[in-house]
Amino acid sequence: MKRNIAALTFELSVSGNTIQLLPSGSFRAQDGRPTDCKAWQLDAAIAQNLIALAAARKTPLVIDYEHQTLRAATNGQPAPASGWFKTLTYRDGAGLFATDVEWTEPARQMIANKEYRFISAVFTYDKQGRIREILHAALTNTPALDGMDEVTMAALSSLAGLSESPTLTGGTAVDEELLERLRWMLNMPITATAEEVIAELSQLRGIGKWTAEMLLIFSMGRQDVLSWDDLAIHRGLRMVYHHRKITKPLFQKYKRRFAPYGSVASLYLWEVSVGALPDLKDYAPLTEAEKRKRLKQRQELKKAEKQQS
Repeated sequence: MKRNIAALTFELSVSGNTIQLLPSGSFRAQDGRPTDCKAWQLDAAIAQNLIALAAARKTPLVIDYEHQTLRAATNGQPAPASGWFKTLTYRDGAGLFATDVEWTEPARQMIANKEYRFISAVFTYDKQGRIREILHAALTNTPALDGMDEVTMAALSSLAGLSESPTLTGGTAVDEELLERLRWMLNMPITATAEEVIAELSQLRGIGKWTAEMLLIFSMGRQDVLSWDDLAIHRGLRMVYHHRKITKPLFQKYKRRFAPYGSVASLYLWEVSVGALPDLKDYAPLTEAEKRKRLKQRQELKKAEKQQS
């Protein structure tokens, strides 16, 4: 069954260790979501499934601050939990509540001081809008997701930083937690594959195909990625195979030759392009500036030889 992921920010109501996560009935967010169904749906039958799923978890669900776990990669700040919960209950006409919240002392104090006013529950839903699972929650002061672009970029930075060096082993070792975050950020189905997420990311302003391909190599361990848009790859190919220019048909020829290990070839070509093999040179035609520089060097050399003689 196709499921989507969303976050709904709800005014924080604290009574002891109980918080309301979602309202009952049909409801929508202040920013107009959902866009792929008429409204989100929560009733007693749907709630019973949510309650059972939460109870079956081995670990409690986390509540953080402002979804900081998504922003940590870019702002360098820690991502502490503000609380935890595991037990859900449904109150007819009111909604879904977490009844065993264990607040940290700092979070409890901030809520008491009204430094935080809203709770943002993250959940999955089906194409009819029925809530299917609660994933986590966050204390927030943002009633609507105004910072979606910032959060998306934070998730991307986190994705790019998962590994300092590529692990090109199986090509399927995707960080599922981060993939889940990206599906949510992009409002994609929970069944969306890593490739579908990357394709969607490449449509965002400031994120092109090259960025997405680098994520495939360095974070998702894809073995067969050779980027046409990477100038260092072009330079490496020219140096190794003595070409003056890498045309698209020629590039496709090498891409087929390197398959299914295009990513491994990329690593070697990058090294070659920065001088790993000193005896290799770039056969690309000289630019006008380079030609003038070469001419000046020859003239200075001849002048020096003439003076010595």
